[in-house]
Amino acid sequence: MTLFVFYSVLHSVLWASSYAAGYVESGVSAGEAGPRFEPQVAMVCAGRNHQYHAQYMTQTGRWVTDANSKVTCLKDKVDILRYCKQVYPERDITNIVESSHYYKVPNFCRVGHAKCKAAAWVKPYRCLGSFQSDALLVPEGCLFDHIHNQSRCWEFDRWNTTADRACGARRMTLKSFAMLLPCGIDVFSGVEFVCCPKNYKSHGKARPMEVEEPVALPQMDHRAQQAISATPTPKMATTTTSQEVGTRDEYFSRFDPHEEHDAFRRAEQRLEERHREKVSKIMKEWSDLEERYQDLRAKDPHGAEEFKHRMTQRFQQTVEAVEAENEAERHQLTALHQQRIVAHINEMKREAMTCYTRALAEKQPNTHRVQKCLQKLLRALNKDRHHTVSHYKHLLNSDYEAADRERDSTLQHLSDLERMVNQSLNMLARHPDLNAKIGRLMREYSAALRSKYSTPPELSTRSPKPITSDAKSEEEQVPEDN
Repeated sequence: MTLFVFYSVLHSVLWASSYAAGYVESGVSAGEAGPRFEPQVAMVCAGRNHQYHAQYMTQTGRWVTDANSKVTCLKDKVDILRYCKQVYPERDITNIVESSHYYKVPNFCRVGHAKCKAAAWVKPYRCLGSFQSDALLVPEGCLFDHIHNQSRCWEFDRWNTTADRACGARRMTLKSFAMLLPCGIDVFSGVEFVCCPKNYKSHGKARPMEVEEPVALPQMDHRAQQAISATPTPKMATTTTSQEVGTRDEYFSRFDPHEEHDAFRRAEQRLEERHREKVSKIMKEWSDLEERYQDLRAKDPHGAEEFKHRMTQRFQQTVEAVEAENEAERHQLTALHQQRIVAHINEMKREAMTCYTRALAEKQPNTHRVQKCLQKLLRALNKDRHHTVSHYKHLLNSDYEAADRERDSTLQHLSDLERMVNQSLNMLARHPDLNAKIGRLMREYSAALRSKYSTPPELSTRSPKPITSDAKSEEEQVPEDN
């Protein structure tokens, strides 16, 4: 088995790498490129008789003509990716995405002419690296969400439309969005986005929402993304209450992978406390209204009944709005938590894979180093498996329909992890000396990890198509991983 195949398989397992596509604020007109540096290239396609040298952005945030290259107008995605790698050789460019809107790029140089005075409105291509993500700003009163569908591999514009429709379904407008989960060059299988009320006006600083590191990203693979997108969206999200919008919970702006679990639990507790306070306030207001009703009833029975009807209707709407708001906030907490978990696991796998392949690629591989790197990789893969099963178990207990929808993708991911474990162990076979020294030891190590994090029995009893049965059959096919 070649290293290329090994990398390819691991890439298929790292679903949650958050490749963001162009960050766009609604209502912002296209303008001159800003000073913030980001690897990107710009080209003018004006026909054979009007060819212009391509441009790329420098570290200072300025556009520079690539006069030494013959590149003018590239339309093939593979060619554009290759060009990105050419102009940014020091960066690990792995993907591209077209900008969301047009920018005015100055000083294009026409081929064969000395002066560079042409300015053009173009959509630059961003040159993306591994685990790259924009920070989506989530203003107070707005919602952060994402959609992921493993069976869809769409371009930027289509995911833009999908996010816009998702916000429209909530009677909100799309504020910003970014791509997730690349499934090819300039194509993706998910989108993250921010929805705001239609008449929204910012009254404070928006807080950045990092979806990479999210370590949730769920894996952030299908597990987080599908679970998140599958959660019902409260219909009353746009209903307002008399309560003032508080500051955003600190959980959204602070992240420590070592404290993530405890931080998430504390955030849940704070959310529950805020919800109880709101409900208590509503009940007190209702009690005051009840007293007014009794006083009015003694003086004007008919007017009192009309008053009671209006107040009852208002009370019901207020309660629904508060419940919807609480559900939306809980949804955001869970989404970000899932993202953070997955991103963290994916980073562990990436680092371990790099360590292992480099150790094997040495002219004289060091047995101890190879062993340590392989153990690190096996632990990361097993942690991924454990989290996947635990997440599915949580869905069975909290959202049975979502668990049923995710069953196939969960099993597929578990299968990918099994294959990755097998292939990582089989790579030792290409090194007979290493395999003789540590091959058996590593298989036993993998088996010990599996026994430590076994599949919970609850899955086989709650699911109509037990996931444990499938997982067990896979284990029987690869006994060295048991």
